[in-house]
Amino acid sequence: MARTYPWHTRIVSTTFWVGEVFDPDADDGSQVYSTYDDDWQGSYGGCDGVIVERVCQTERRRAANGYFPTHMKPKENPFYLDVPYDDVNDRTGFRDRDRVVPWAGDPAYRKHRGDDGFSYLKNRWVQLSKDGRTCYGQVQDAGPGTYHDSAYVFGPGNERPANKRYNGAGVDVSPRAERLSRVRRTRRRGRPGELAVRRGRQGPERTVAPHRHDQPGVAVSAPATSTLLRGVCSQ
Repeated sequence: MARTYPWHTRIVSTTFWVGEVFDPDADDGSQVYSTYDDDWQGSYGGCDGVIVERVCQTERRRAANGYFPTHMKPKENPFYLDVPYDDVNDRTGFRDRDRVVPWAGDPAYRKHRGDDGFSYLKNRWVQLSKDGRTCYGQVQDAGPGTYHDSAYVFGPGNERPANKRYNGAGVDVSPRAERLSRVRRTRRRGRPGELAVRRGRQGPERTVAPHRHDQPGVAVSAPATSTLLRGVCSQ
């Protein structure tokens, strides 16, 4: 079903990467797993960067190799991001998703009402724009900072993120999406910019393993793409 989604302009963005642990004491401080995958780093193929003294760190991305990491080959789309709505593990997000998610009534989703083993958001495409460049990334986690911000994620207008952490960031983006869109933001130093964000579409289905504090490893079905490296940016 074709839909038109609004742009959210001047959105603060931060960068995160698979395998990052930026706060080992916080429930949401690790990208070794995501809210949808309790072995995200394993599923992805390893640290999306470089291991330094047993710590997964980001690395400078270069145009010569397409801004890919230099020490591993991703098994999943390196154009990934998160949005501040967790429709599986956040109680409010799960409770409200059939009411607030615009595509919840589509046949592929309607049949999963009440099914906490199915995500409406994982692998949905999101469009990013900055300085005339456009990127598309897939939702692979939830955040930053808040987890049921339905007004911002699904609202009909240019709503502001409810999150107040990281200078009010409204999206985390992967290093490859950051470099190709030239967003250039860091997790704790996000600043207002001209990044515009718009929800996108779905793809075919697959099965993934989510991170769940109560039931680790439960299989979750979610919309996905059949081409792992399909993320696209225009120069």
